[in-house]
Amino acid sequence: MMRNRPTGFTLIELLVVVAIIAVLVSLLLPALGAARDQARRALCMANQKQLGVGFERMIEDGPPPTAGYYTLGPGYFPYGWWDPMWSGAVATGIGYASDSPEVAMLANNDLPGPTASQTAGGPGEFLCPSADPTITGWAFHNLSYGYNYASLGNHDAVRKTRLSQIVYPSSAGVICDSNGDGSFDGLIHGTWWPTAQPGNRHMDGANVLYADWHVGWASHQELTGNYYHFFGIVLVD
Repeated sequence: MMRNRPTGFTLIELLVVVAIIAVLVSLLLPALGAARDQARRALCMANQKQLGVGFERMIEDGPPPTAGYYTLGPGYFPYGWWDPMWSGAVATGIGYASDSPEVAMLANNDLPGPTASQTAGGPGEFLCPSADPTITGWAFHNLSYGYNYASLGNHDAVRKTRLSQIVYPSSAGVICDSNGDGSFDGLIHGTWWPTAQPGNRHMDGANVLYADWHVGWASHQELTGNYYHFFGIVLVD
């Protein structure tokens, strides 16, 4: 008399299957993490590219007075006493009305953090998806990107910079991932302000918007070791 062979898995077979799945998961997780980081980096670059459009339009037309600026004619980069001003003006160049709540947020440096922006209506173009997600409430200074204030936007009367003055626009940094990770907009002043240093949240590097309006990645070592190559801009009168 023949007996039917059991159709289920034995314990050993189940353990082998579980072990194989565990190995596959361990192999896939780093790849998935890298793909996620690449996607975030690409979105950050898209944000900066969009801000480049805003800069270009704002420079062509001149910054709107309602964005908190001293009045400048067309051709100039933003300048003023402090950092709130550039973001508000650039926002008008990407479609936000000059009297909109979003521009008011930016002009007053009162932007929601990276997580809160989704529910509070903050302009997402100014927030890097890799910025610190623990900042969930309203806070003073919440831009993910730092403006090259020292070379482009200094409020000193002799430092009002025209786009046409930049000798090497393809290597002149305009904005960069800031080291504030969302809690501070990280103005690029120099080594005396640690949080103003370029961020390194994208594969130990940062995205940079240049004065010819292209966006590129640079390693943290490049940015900090050759600071003036990126941010010490050569100008002509």
